[in-house]
This record gives sequence, C-alpha cells and structure tokens, in this order.
Amino acid sequence: MYLLFDVGGTKMRMAASQDLESFTNPIIMPTPKNYKMGIAAIRDAAQQYCGTQKIIAVAGSAAASPNRERTKLVGGGTHINDWISKPIKKDLEKLLKAPVHIENDTTMSGLAQVVYGPAKGYNIAAYVTVSTGVGGCRFVEGKIDQSAFGFEPGHQFVSIPHLAVGQLSRDLEYFIGGASIYKQKGQDPSAIKDRKFWDEKAKILARGLHNISVMWSPDIMVVGGSVMQSLSLDRTKRYLVQTLSKIFPKMPRIVKAKFGGEMGLYGAMAYLRREGR
Repeated sequence: MYLLFDVGGTKMRMAASQDLESFTNPIIMPTPKNYKMGIAAIRDAAQQYCGTQKIIAVAGSAAASPNRERTKLVGGGTHINDWISKPIKKDLEKLLKAPVHIENDTTMSGLAQVVYGPAKGYNIAAYVTVSTGVGGCRFVEGKIDQSAFGFEPGHQFVSIPHLAVGQLSRDLEYFIGGASIYKQKGQDPSAIKDRKFWDEKAKILARGLHNISVMWSPDIMVVGGSVMQSLSLDRTKRYLVQTLSKIFPKMPRIVKAKFGGEMGLYGAMAYLRREGR
C-alpha cells in the first residue's frame, strides 16, 4: 500500500493507493496549524487506510518549499508556520516505517499534469499556477527538471508602462497573485466581475508566459490555480501569440490544468511512479 498526502494552507488531504493508478476517496480536513497534530493526522490516516498492511512508500506535498535534501520544510508556508524547520521526513518515516518523499505543492501539481493530465507524452512541459501566489515548475521527459533552488516564475519582473511610477516594474505575483489582488482591491478575486480588470490581468499573464516560454522553451504549458477561474486563459493566449509568434515558429500548446483540489494527491501518486518508490 502507498500513502499519499497534500498539506495545503487551509486543507489537508490524505489517500492511499494499491497500484499507483488510482487512489481511495481522500480524507479531507482543515490543515492543523500545529505540526505535531498534523503528523498525527497523517499517522491516523495511514492506520485507517492500511491497517496491518505494509506501507511500501509515502509521498506528499506541502504549501511550503522543502530544503535541498527534502528532509524538512524551510520556505514559504505562511499558513503552516509551525511546520517549518521540523524534521518531517524523519518523523513520518519513524511513525510509518516506510520511505517518505516530500515536494513543494506546485511541483507535485505539475507532475500530476505530466503523468496523468494534458501534458502526458510531451517532452518538455511547464506548469504554472496562479493562485494565492504564482509558481511553476519545468518537466523534461516526464520528470522534474533539475535546479539549484527550485523554480520561481512568479518572481520574474514584468514592466507595465502605463502604470504609476513605483509600479512600473514589479514581479508577476504582485500583479496577478490572489493575495496581492485582495490586498490591492479589498476583494477576493472570485468576487471581481470587472471585465476590463481581468483583461488587464490577461495581458500581464501573457507577458509572464512569454518570458517562461523563451527561457524554458516548452512544448506545452499547463496553467492552473484558483485565480484562473476568473482570468481568461483564452484571452491570455490571444495576447501571448502577438509576441511569442514573432520568436518561435510554433506556439507551445497552452491548456488548463486538471484534477482540481485533488491535484496534489495525483502528483504524489505520480511522484512514486516516476521518482521514488
């Protein structure tokens, strides 16, 4: 039996898989702010799903960045501060008596698209998420690409000439990230219905995808995240083709991500299939 988990900023999901082709109905609960309670919840899920069966391996993601050795969470994690710097790999391996693999939630979500979703079969794929923040990852031949410190496409600088001085050049996340939009507008992105506002955001996302394309040169870009429920990907593509078609003879395929809230679990299952049983 394989155990899968996804520690989000607000919700935690856990499931089990017999064959790494499908998984059980997940347990969904509010993410414990307390690290020890969170680890106990994963242990309890393992007991519920696996009973006396041996756990072969465990994989999961968190809304924070792991260290290079993938032994603890070290960056981000605004909503799970108590989980940061704790020896999560060691603690879970002790409790579950199985190897544990941990990745960033964006990376796992992208891997789900590569192994089970619309990016399956493409040689070079990029996954971009526009949610509370903006993140992404590059995949080559179905595997997570190498990097020194991970991928941070949300922190690329983009210039918007018509904006006020002081806003001309900020990172992509400042302009289209959900938390930033809420801070600037005082509204959740889903509550904003102004077409002109979202058209402007589509132009800005197109600039970001342009930069990602010329740096990563993907065959396909998969775009996900909660803000994309309001921000039109079709409109973004129309703006992107105006610039990128002048550089490349063929546009990368650009599609929406699949799997919704279970994306992290699909990614964890994909990780065990591709990276570390």
